[in-house]
Amino acid sequence: MKMKIFSQILVGVLVAAIWACSTTTGNPYNFTSRVDLSASSIAKDQLNTGLYFSTDNGKTYNPFGQLKVGQQFLVKLWDYNTSSYISSKNFYTVNWSNSSPKPANISGDSAVFTLSSTTNVWATVEDTHCAFNGASWVGAWTGNEGTVTQVGSGTFNGSNDALTITQDSSNPNKLLIANFFGDGAAVVVYAMFNTSTSWSDQTVTIPQQTTSEGGVASGSGTYDQCRSTITLNVTYNFGAPNNYTWTYMIHK
Repeated sequence: MKMKIFSQILVGVLVAAIWACSTTTGNPYNFTSRVDLSASSIAKDQLNTGLYFSTDNGKTYNPFGQLKVGQQFLVKLWDYNTSSYISSKNFYTVNWSNSSPKPANISGDSAVFTLSSTTNVWATVEDTHCAFNGASWVGAWTGNEGTVTQVGSGTFNGSNDALTITQDSSNPNKLLIANFFGDGAAVVVYAMFNTSTSWSDQTVTIPQQTTSEGGVASGSGTYDQCRSTITLNVTYNFGAPNNYTWTYMIHK
């Protein structure tokens, strides 16, 4: 008799439920699974991520499978929040090495397993890290201001600014951002990008500086080299009542 497996999401881990029996022993056997998104940028999707199985060498995948001991199957991860697979094309890396038995191989975004009497499929998701490349940021970008707070006066909807980024000629980690706050091409601030060693330590700062129009800018945030995005929490002060804070979402 083949068994049927399907994935359920329970209490922060993905659990695969199984019933029926092995064709080789006639006894029930164990299949467990876990998906860990806690160290990734999609940690919020932890309760809505499931295993999808393939028994036809990757032609089709389903959230359930009919398997027997000794049978090979493929597994990959489905994010129900985004209705998409967690994949390398979206700059995610899935580590299957804590599984037991370990996968026979990795085929693209799928892991290839052979069902044993006790099988534990464990997937840990991390964001792919790309090394900092200052030249890749040179060019035209859009800076979404979102909600701007005018300190002491309330909030208003900010603009979407056409930014131009250039690279400092003497420091490749120093980038110059023109049209800051949408105040014109002559209003330029510089930002310092660290040389990261992992996805989680891609940080950027705007050291306190006075722009050509007399405002004092500063800020800090993160960048994502793989996805070409920058998130900056910024302040820009001209003296009360013209002091502003906002979060710049910079992207292509």
